[in-house]
Amino acid sequence: GVYPFNVGILAQLGTVYGDMGRYDEGHRFLDQAIAMAPSNALYVLNKAILYDRMGDAPHAAQMYRFCLDLYYQDGSKQAVPVEQIKKRLAAL
Repeated sequence: GVYPFNVGILAQLGTVYGDMGRYDEGHRFLDQAIAMAPSNALYVLNKAILYDRMGDAPHAAQMYRFCLDLYYQDGSKQAVPVEQIKKRLAAL
């Protein structure tokens, strides 16, 4: 990427590509961001949303659960929409 060592930019690129429906690129950038910041629940959430948009419910549910795990392990310091995630998990 253009900024290979800036985790925030990698995560943002992943989200933007996902918003454009370019899921392969979205996953690639989010995977890089998660590899650099494995405890960031928001990056994991964005990956869950990509899977959800692709209609891949099993992987989406797995990533939503992982996001909640990270959120609870981190002492709830990250701005993660916990109730929305729980509702989405129940729907999957």
